[in-house]
Order: sequence, then structure tokens, then C-alpha cells
Amino acid sequence: MDAVRISAQLKDFPWGGLSFLQSLVQRPDRMGVPIGELWMGVHPNAPSTVLDTGENLASFLARNPRFLGDLREFPFLLKVMAIERPLSIQCHPDAKQAQKGWEGEAEKRKVLDRAVWNYQDANPKAEMLVALTETTAMCGFLSAKQIEKNLKKVLPQSYQRLLSHCEKQSDPVRCFVQTLYRLDKQTLEVTVAEYQEALEAQDEKPNPPFLNPSEIARQAVAQYGADPGVFGPYLLQVIHLEPGAGIFLKPGVVHAYVKGNGIELMNNSDNILRAGLTDKHVDYDELFSIMDTSYKQVEEILTTEEEGKFCYQTDDPFFSLCRFERGSYDETQTSVSLLFCIEGSLEVSKDSQRLSCGKGECLLLGAGLEQYHLEVDGCVYRASYPAKR
Repeated sequence: MDAVRISAQLKDFPWGGLSFLQSLVQRPDRMGVPIGELWMGVHPNAPSTVLDTGENLASFLARNPRFLGDLREFPFLLKVMAIERPLSIQCHPDAKQAQKGWEGEAEKRKVLDRAVWNYQDANPKAEMLVALTETTAMCGFLSAKQIEKNLKKVLPQSYQRLLSHCEKQSDPVRCFVQTLYRLDKQTLEVTVAEYQEALEAQDEKPNPPFLNPSEIARQAVAQYGADPGVFGPYLLQVIHLEPGAGIFLKPGVVHAYVKGNGIELMNNSDNILRAGLTDKHVDYDELFSIMDTSYKQVEEILTTEEEGKFCYQTDDPFFSLCRFERGSYDETQTSVSLLFCIEGSLEVSKDSQRLSCGKGECLLLGAGLEQYHLEVDGCVYRASYPAKR
């Protein structure tokens, strides 16, 4: 049976959780250490291995191309996220932007450390997040009128002097963002101090376990001080996801996950253009060249349900995600997939062959498997390459 157990790789991040992922993969030795992500895939920044042999997953797939079927490379990256405080505000390139950016940094990669590359690979990056617990995120710009209203409220003294000219621009949102991000250090410090004072004066009521814009902003200012990303909660849509709900973010959508835990699925890429709330490398000019400033109301992903199987519907041709609750399922597939057990256990069988795994473990199913039986005692997520349309 074309199925193997693969490792899931923990990734440390200062914004990460102190226990969620550690408990999920049963690593008590990492309790109290901020772990933000659990990766499953072939990306070189944290590649999985085949557990029975210790072989790098990319090498295994190169030796066993039948697992990929018609694909030339593994198409996606599956993660579990544990978010204790806001990630960096960021966006990701589409296919043309990624290829151009990767090629344009060829010389840079020869002499500079990976930490200052804008492009980690030549792949586009769309992504989806499905909440495992109540989750708050910022994603996609608000309308120009709403941003104008917000900035007048939180920058009552500085707005006229710094930002009023944007109202007459053809793309006022881009103007608002670029003006704030290009403030000199002294002006930014004064502006953030005014912002902080306005935030403290607000009487917006908390909405636990979610965070409202003023709570996010106060937390960001306390953490990062004079960083233009602190204005994010009044530039971006703040949304709340109940467990099981998801969002899909196309390339170019500026976003930041704020608090919660979730399953994240994306193209096989680690391309990130950061827009503040980070101590890592930023390149605002490159960010401005790929960010989408148009207003589109962020909607939860539509799901289809069939007797305990929930599939999330997006228009991305490179990955798809389904959730299986406790039950028995006869499944078919035309390409490679991953099964990750978030709770309980699972068993895959075909004819007389069986392979199982428990909470926090992952199986790789090859394209040649085609049909299999799945027994779920808990909850399982399947990431796969969608059938050709």
C-alpha cells in the first residue's frame, strides 16, 4: 500500500503558544517554549522525513515518483498554527511575482544570509486557515472611507497634516499605507505616541476570547513601539472565526493572524513580504509592489458536508482541505495527499493492508493508492491536490 508515516516539524516563533502544539505532538520537553508552527511537507526550511527510515521526504519522493502521480513535485505545505500574539503583518506573491522576485535575487542569495532574502523560493503562495479554537485575524484592507474614518479617530491631531492628501488620490488606501510606512523615525515616534493616547481613551468593550481592534493595537504598541505595523488594526478587516470556520487568502492580500489555533494549508512556499510587527527583515518597497489594496469583504470559506466529512471550497488549483469526524469513509484520490490526526486516531486500509497513526501524527498517501478505506476515531484533516477541473 502506497502510504507511509512522516514526521511533523516543530518551528519556534516568539509569537507561538506555550503548550498547544507541544501537547498535540506529545513533546513535554518543549513546554513553556513558544512554538508557533508544525510543518508537514518538503519545503527545505523544515522538511518532513519518512519515520520508518529517517529519509528526507523530498528524497523519498524522488526515488518513488509513483507517489506523486502526474506531478513533478510535492504541491503544498500543511501546518498547524498556535498563535499567542500577533504574527507579523504580511502578504505573499502570485506566480509571476514569485518567479520574478526569485530570479531577481540570484546574486543576493550568493552573498547574503537567507534571513534577508525577500523570496525563499520561486513559488506563489495562497493560503487557507481553518480555526481549531476561537481565532482572531486581520486580513484584507478596509474600504478607503472606513480607513479615513478610523485614522481621523486614532490620529486626531496628525491626520490633517500627514494623511489628508490621500483622500484625493486615485488609490487612497495605497497612499495611506505608504505615507505611514515612510514616516521618518522621529515623526513616526510622535505619531505612535498620539495613537497610543487615543487608544487609551477609547471605551471599546472587550469581546473575549476574541480581540477587537483597540486591544490588538494596544498589544502591538506595547510589543513593538514605533513600528508602522501598529496601525494595522485600523487599516485591515478584523475577523473572528469559530472552530471549524475558515478563510482563504489569495496572493497579495495583506494579513496577520492575531490569536488562536488553526490548520493552515498553502502552496509549497515560504515567501513572505512583511509589513511590520516583526524584528525580521522588511522591504517595504517590495511589499508595496505586490500588495492588493482593493476592498473585498473577507468571507468564510464555504463547506460541503456529507455524513461527517467537511470539505472546504476554494478556487485554488494547488491544494484542497477536508475534515473527517468520527466514522468510516470509502475514499478515492487521483493525487498525493496528507492525513493529519488532530484528535484520537485513524486507520487507512486497502485490501489486507493497514496503516494507522494517532494524535499529532501524519500519513502520506501516494497517488497510486486511488481507493482506500478510512476509519476515524476522533478528528482528521486531509490535505490533497485537487482533481483536474
